Amino acid sequence: TRREFWEMIYEAAHGGTTVFVTTHYMDEAEYCNRVCIMVDGRIAAMGTPGELKEQYRSPSMEGVFLQLARGATRAADR
Repeated sequence: TRREFWEMIYEAAHGGTTVFVTTHYMDEAEYCNRVCIMVDGRIAAMGTPGELKEQYRSPSMEGVFLQLARGATRAADR
């Protein structure tokens, strides 16, 4: 069903519709044209998957996310 979901998203996008996707699956972020990663309710990084992987020197979006999340400070800890 996830594959069918992405096929519907691609179809809408190719038809000119802007689609916002929220996911916790970083492999799915690879399918997007542009990614915004939020940590502690703030935008920590934004760009194409390729740009972010290059910027964070990671072979995967999972690696990008882990680098950002590890540096997080929770509001309760401030």
